[in-house]
Amino acid sequence: MLFYFYSEVILAPNQYIFSQGGDGIKNYYAYLFHAKYDAGFWNFGGMNYPYYEHIVYTDGHPLLSWLIGVFGLTEHGIGILNLLMLFSFPIAAFFLYKILIHYKVKPAWAVLASVAIAFLSPQVFRMTGHFSLSYVFAIPALWWLMIKCINGNKIKWSIVILLYMLLFFFTHPYLGMILCFFSLFFWMIKTISDRSEWKVNLLSVFLQVFFPILIFQLLVMMTDTHENRLGEPAGFFDFYASWKSVFVPHDGPLAYFTHKNAD
Repeated sequence: MLFYFYSEVILAPNQYIFSQGGDGIKNYYAYLFHAKYDAGFWNFGGMNYPYYEHIVYTDGHPLLSWLIGVFGLTEHGIGILNLLMLFSFPIAAFFLYKILIHYKVKPAWAVLASVAIAFLSPQVFRMTGHFSLSYVFAIPALWWLMIKCINGNKIKWSIVILLYMLLFFFTHPYLGMILCFFSLFFWMIKTISDRSEWKVNLLSVFLQVFFPILIFQLLVMMTDTHENRLGEPAGFFDFYASWKSVFVPHDGPLAYFTHKNAD
């Protein structure tokens, strides 16, 4: 399915971009500029001259950008990013299949369902601009790791999950927080269903949720030398979430209720 829709991109990934304007072209630019011209990991010299900016605030794929710079792959940077976004679909399908098999779904149905769920992911829309949020496998892979944690050595797998969380925090902090909340609610439900292991579950929450957030925040705080950054650049009451925006989509057939209330 992936090759059918994206064969041209897969065969020549460095020759295509998924967005030519707005956040998309800015994110390609930030990602490549940092890899090509910035000497260190933290500082981004491609905007806000002469003060520059911290790479985490640019949505510039900090970890991936740094890696392609270190390994001299900047000339192939567009293709690497495009392929990572595209191949996140089959990777997601693989982990979804493992999850469904764990929950006793028959293999044939698990194959069909895993592929369907992967391609129905709403993260496909992030491929038009917010590339670092487009990794469809992020939550399925975490879910599979948590299943391994339940059935294996909780400390070992919790440390693996902690590192996994940090990987995505340095891909995009939003995605890191989404994964942390998924883990938090996973363990809350697990504790409610089996209260006898609440102490072990609490340790898992600390290792998988609070430690990654703490480590990320401390690293950003210690490396951010840019002062007087506005806390609310567009104003406190602009572009904020509400209960309505959480439960009612802003697009599609149900958007009628949101727009109606807004009018």
